[in-house]
Amino acid sequence: MSVLQEVSGCLNCRNALCTRNCPISTQCGQVIALAKENKLEEAQQMLFENNFFSAICSLVCDHHRQCFGHCVLNFKKVPVPFFKLEQELSGPFIKSYHPVVSESKGKSFGIVGCGPSGMTLAFKLACDGYDVTIYDNHEQMGGVLRYGIPDFRLDKSLVDEYQRILQECGVNFVGNTVVDETNVKDIESKHDYLVLAYGSWIGRSLANAKDYDFVYTALDVLDHKIQFDKDSKVIVLGGGNVAMDAVRYSKRQCENTMLYYRKEIKDMPANIDEIEELGKENIPVVELAAPIGFYDKGIIFAKGETVIDENGKKQTVLVENSEYKVECDVAILAISQAVNKSLFKALDLEVNQWGYIDEANDGLTSKDNVFVIGDALYGPSTVVRCVNNANLLYNRLKERGI
Repeated sequence: MSVLQEVSGCLNCRNALCTRNCPISTQCGQVIALAKENKLEEAQQMLFENNFFSAICSLVCDHHRQCFGHCVLNFKKVPVPFFKLEQELSGPFIKSYHPVVSESKGKSFGIVGCGPSGMTLAFKLACDGYDVTIYDNHEQMGGVLRYGIPDFRLDKSLVDEYQRILQECGVNFVGNTVVDETNVKDIESKHDYLVLAYGSWIGRSLANAKDYDFVYTALDVLDHKIQFDKDSKVIVLGGGNVAMDAVRYSKRQCENTMLYYRKEIKDMPANIDEIEELGKENIPVVELAAPIGFYDKGIIFAKGETVIDENGKKQTVLVENSEYKVECDVAILAISQAVNKSLFKALDLEVNQWGYIDEANDGLTSKDNVFVIGDALYGPSTVVRCVNNANLLYNRLKERGI
């Protein structure tokens, strides 16, 4: 059965739940209708104009919690797999796309961070005729797409195509450059406008983790593609997408790789498809295991228990006197990530009580020339939400006449 046949059951609902539950409001029904009329170029253009990273989101989005999972035809158990059509349309489109750039406006943007949000905004601004320079601590463009998501989940040749497009737009990339509180003001002074679009690359740690050299953060492992001895026993801690990537990455090196999660498996926030891959790849998962520290040979856990509190809310609590030890050669922490907030202070930006920029303004800040998008605004987020945030800020800039 062709992909077009698979999506042909789409009802093109007037109040489409698929679109309502897509973070970037992809018009799934309209795209399918165009494809059915063999208007493939129009369908491709619609996807691209709405979502610069449509070709990648069609691969890495959590479709079960978004378009696919909310299709009204789920009640008949025949939901429309729109993401398959999006893959079939957007992949070839991006490989043959060449941008059209307007005449120079004589104004410049400096963008800190070359991940999904920074690249999306850079593309739009460069096509409008702005001089755009992206600063990033990595050697190439892509951010988390290139240095966070493993190759087995995202072919980097696709990221190469996006890098090519930005280069054809005239975007200047300054790689291997760490931007922090010591130099961000200098970068600000070089441009008419500054955008903070860096990711949440700070991996959260646990008590006494830094005392042991066998403990790593998942972000460091994935970013630097750290290799371990194939006979190592590896334990990955966490239940989100980064944990899934880290444990599947490690499994490809070390057969004896396991995942420990402090709640029940059904409570994992990771993409449903990624959780299912654990079983397919024979990766053992230990649930209700809360890491509370480390010792010289491994990890100290406490058993968890699921309870319902007086408000009817489900919680996981630690069982008293349930501590136990598990030996391992490598421990990988994928428990959470954080954003570097020091740049906000260095730029004298107004922040909320938690030290972040108010996300209600789509990236506008207390300074007319400085903007914040992506993880830098939301904290750890998804690719599609970061792209949407770049779109929202771009529209706000247009409203301001920029």
